[in-house]
Amino acid sequence: MGSVRPRVFCKLLRDLCTNRTIRYNDKGDQGVVVLNMEYMPELLVLAETLSYTETARRLHMSHSAVSRHVDAVERALGARLFNRTTRKVELTDAGRAVIADFSAMQAHYTHVLDELGRLAEDVPVIRLSCPDFWIPCYLESLLAFLSLEQSALRVKLESNPPVVGLSAVEEGRCDLAFGIGLPTELKPPMNMRLFLRERIVATIHEDNALAGCETLALEQLAGEPLVVLDDRAEGFSRMNEEILRFFTQRGCAPCDIRRTEQIETLGLKLSECKGYALTPASLQFPHRDYLRAIPLEEEDISFPLCFFFRTDRLSPALTKFFEYAEQFVLLSGERAGDLATAPSSANRAILDGY
Repeated sequence: MGSVRPRVFCKLLRDLCTNRTIRYNDKGDQGVVVLNMEYMPELLVLAETLSYTETARRLHMSHSAVSRHVDAVERALGARLFNRTTRKVELTDAGRAVIADFSAMQAHYTHVLDELGRLAEDVPVIRLSCPDFWIPCYLESLLAFLSLEQSALRVKLESNPPVVGLSAVEEGRCDLAFGIGLPTELKPPMNMRLFLRERIVATIHEDNALAGCETLALEQLAGEPLVVLDDRAEGFSRMNEEILRFFTQRGCAPCDIRRTEQIETLGLKLSECKGYALTPASLQFPHRDYLRAIPLEEEDISFPLCFFFRTDRLSPALTKFFEYAEQFVLLSGERAGDLATAPSSANRAILDGY
């Protein structure tokens, strides 16, 4: 930060950590607008590309996540920065007026974070990748617990689709990836550690005759169209095998199986076939009031949620992180797992007894 005085530097860091920026209204009165600076890359890339699809591709995010983050910035500002139609996206007059300022803010924010990182370079940083739908359900609470219990360990959280997160760990760009512990292929030195098991619910279209039930059994659901994630699109074959195994164990099978390419299009496919999907209980579908999440009568039906890592990069910091994650789960009344052992077959689950 050069010649910036320590007191000024600390105030700047405090303001950035609370994600504050200042604006003035028409009367010149000072007001505070709370912005999430983590959403700035989406805003700036969208302003450059004028394409949600290209922005999502460049940032390795889902189209819906980009849309939510840009909407959040616009709501905080109380102004539209982009005009959206079915054919094109363009900057509004307000957007053109402020985009250079946002670019400068992002550059300064990155500089301050880099400076803070330099000052605290002796503190281990764990790079953790997680799909955005699990961040509020589990990781925000876990990281808050970690910050209270272990100030000498920092976690840098990234929002990525499951397959992108696994690739980031394999290639050494991330230390951990969080997701369902049913990978299609997991070869050494990749491994995973169980965090907890999450119950599965039936996410069902409201027009289905079973949508009014308080609970559902798999035998009831077997007569309805089941929607699963496309094996070819994101490597979900192992998870789909596990879903079918739940039915086989109970002597039944889905009458019809439909496929969709990604989680974001699951609602559209359910609308099309008026069927259901078996999803983790924490996977919510905001703004889709035509879907119902109904608990299953079989309480033992669950998915393992795991941290993926490389055994050849198992550092003391990662070991300490796993210990605190287990403490967090135990305090939450759940059951954590032990370190898994890689199997001889890459297509088998690596959790003992699973």
